[in-house]
Amino acid sequence: MDARERVLLFGYRNPTSGQEFWATPGGGMEPGESLEDTARREFLEETGHRVMGDLGPVIWRRTVQFEWDGTWVRQSEVFFFYRVGALEVDPELEERRRSEGIVGHGWFSLEELDDPDGFTPAPRRIAELTRAILRDGPPETPVATGL
Repeated sequence: MDARERVLLFGYRNPTSGQEFWATPGGGMEPGESLEDTARREFLEETGHRVMGDLGPVIWRRTVQFEWDGTWVRQSEVFFFYRVGALEVDPELEERRRSEGIVGHGWFSLEELDDPDGFTPAPRRIAELTRAILRDGPPETPVATGL
């Protein structure tokens, strides 16, 4: 989340179905990595910037199953709450991201995420869940987000 309370999301298009969804930076865990090390590496790989200082707590968890490029995938996901003042995603990473099915990125206000026009945020309750953190602080234990 940036200083203007916008959330950074990357758009993914399923090569088989053509469906799009928009999700926070993230990706798979390498052998021997901790959750925090994975989050730091993925943030760097997707934005071109290092996480500076504290990554923040794990705030949410979810498990999803979906078909991607003809293969069924089951993902267990954890989400950290990380704040930045401002951040421009490195444009030189665009080609690599495209090869991973990423079609774009953007900063979205919570109002835009309340009623997304033509896209599906993941998790779908991201605006509601983020407002709860802004209002009440991070949860003591990670919240299950649902889809």
